[in-house]
Amino acid sequence: MVVGIGTDIVEIQRITDAVTRWGSHFLSRVYTDAEQAYCMTKHSPYQSLAARFAAKEATIKALSPLRAEGGSVPALTDIEVLNDSTGRPHIRLYGPVRRILRNHTLHLSIAHEKHYAVASVVLARTGA
Repeated sequence: MVVGIGTDIVEIQRITDAVTRWGSHFLSRVYTDAEQAYCMTKHSPYQSLAARFAAKEATIKALSPLRAEGGSVPALTDIEVLNDSTGRPHIRLYGPVRRILRNHTLHLSIAHEKHYAVASVVLARTGA
């Protein structure tokens, strides 16, 4: 059963500007070490960083129905976007928001092109 849906779009130049201006301070406030390491191996790391930023924002939006039940907004670094062995992206949660995954699953789709990155997240209830 679908509980929440979130979508976000990010202009890649916005992330490029933030990294240029604030460097590692920005990166460490928004991305986990694993996310930074993955993105920096890419030919265009800013596209991957922007896609992950969009995925984090989309996740926060998808989780909003549960926040209405007393949950809090997770920190951006409590939402980690990883890729499995086939390259498929998925979300790992940390901190207090992690308890959500006991009865729910997050489904993620991300894409990017020259100027924009977009992400959609569906929060589905899996059990009783």
